[in-house]
Amino acid sequence: MWMLFTGWEAGTIDDYPTAGFLAWLVGGIGIGGSVLVGWAGAARAEEASEHPV
Repeated sequence: MWMLFTGWEAGTIDDYPTAGFLAWLVGGIGIGGSVLVGWAGAARAEEASEHPV
């Protein structure tokens, strides 16, 4: 996210609200990805505990 604001300071991104929106978007994608990874790991752990080798 800091790269977005660095780009805004350098002039790559035209205005601050655009940089802020993109930062929110990137943050939301990161949180969503973390949740999906956690759910997948929990599902595998639950499956392994139901069927021990």
